[in-house]
This record gives sequence, C-alpha cells and structure tokens, in this order.
Amino acid sequence: MALSPEDMKELMKTKISAIANFPVTGQNAVIVDDRVLKALSEAIIEHFQAAAVVNVSVASVSGVQPGVGVSGPGSGTGTIL
Repeated sequence: MALSPEDMKELMKTKISAIANFPVTGQNAVIVDDRVLKALSEAIIEHFQAAAVVNVSVASVSGVQPGVGVSGPGSGTGTIL
C-alpha cells in the first residue's frame, strides 16, 4: 500500500480524538479544519519518501541459476511509495 496523506490525516484525527480530556471534535480547530493535519501528513510522507532507507535481503530464489549477481542470494535497496 502506498503512503496516503488522506489516510494518515484521518488516522491522526482518530488518534487525537481518542486522547482523554481532549476538546471535543466540534470545538477543536485542528480536527474541525483538518488542513493542518493534511499538511503534517504530507510533510511526514515526503520525508519518508526522500530519506528512508529500505534494505532488502533475498535469502534464496527458486527456479533460477544460483550465484550472487546472477539470480542467487543478494541485497539491494527499495523505494517507499
């Protein structure tokens, strides 16, 4: 699943609303006007996509020729979507 600012914003709203004694949804500007949460979500996702390092290790591959660099065990990097 790709990272989604909309999904993250909604999750933040849910988590913030669940805080004990937190102002109710209708009274809290962060919840009522969710542009702040959307901006935070976008910033977090942009940071993950730009700076995160994903290490990949493949222990074995079946049905192909063995050997590092050919199709055997290896490692590499990936991209966070």
